[in-house]
Amino acid sequence: MAVGRKSESESESESESESESEAWRCLRAAKRRGLSAGEWARAHGIDGRSLHAWQVNLERRGSSAVPRRRRARKSGAARRALVELVPALPHSSGRYVLEVFPQDAWVSAPSSWSPRTQTGARYDLAEGDGRRLWAECLTRTAPASALLQVQEPFARYGTPTPHAPRLGQGIFRVKVLDAYGRACAVTNEHSLPVLEAAHIRPYANGGEHDVANGVSLRSDLHRLFDRGYVAVDDEHRFVVGRRLKDDFENGRSYYGLHGLTLKLPDNPATHPSAHALEWHRENQFLG
Repeated sequence: MAVGRKSESESESESESESESEAWRCLRAAKRRGLSAGEWARAHGIDGRSLHAWQVNLERRGSSAVPRRRRARKSGAARRALVELVPALPHSSGRYVLEVFPQDAWVSAPSSWSPRTQTGARYDLAEGDGRRLWAECLTRTAPASALLQVQEPFARYGTPTPHAPRLGQGIFRVKVLDAYGRACAVTNEHSLPVLEAAHIRPYANGGEHDVANGVSLRSDLHRLFDRGYVAVDDEHRFVVGRRLKDDFENGRSYYGLHGLTLKLPDNPATHPSAHALEWHRENQFLG
């Protein structure tokens, strides 16, 4: 019987397989003891850089917990379930979707790609292998992309409904903001887009479009005022109620405003009505 000598490539393959199995064994042991690859290597006198390189290589191949010889025992069904992930392709909506290709649709690797590559490689999508890879990816994702497109509803707006505007609201806002120098009475904020004229006694509850029934507030403070989480006392000091924290477990940025004296208009005739402020504390303020 003739005995043949193994080829150099076969010897290298077996040596690599044994090294991989040994690296896998070390990494599993390190993981069981809660150690990193470097800590395990130092504790056992192993070249930490080599072990780390094997760890990176195994993770890139998706085999950080399974050595090559065990992977070979997997069933054909399991092998067919393997997929290759590719960069997300942009849709017309501006969103990105990660496509997953079955093994029979994998894009063939470029001729310049080495099986031993561990750090990745970049390709120009405008020419050569990069252009071919991109074209094949677009071809494979075209059917799926068509299914993933978001369909707009037939109607974007509902049936028109009648609305009764509050007459005089625009004039009320102009008068109140002018009286307060176009600034928030609490924070002195001057950014006009966030300033609003708050009714002390709501218009729906009999309040009038009168400057004395209004106060200039920043939009968020206006919301809190209308919902009863803040108020103004009889000495024109800003009051932040405890319910704000009780209901929302928050409000730190507002409690810093508690006790501040409102910056009132120069004309006493346009100061907030004491009667309206009392009505708000008794009927709106939650305490």
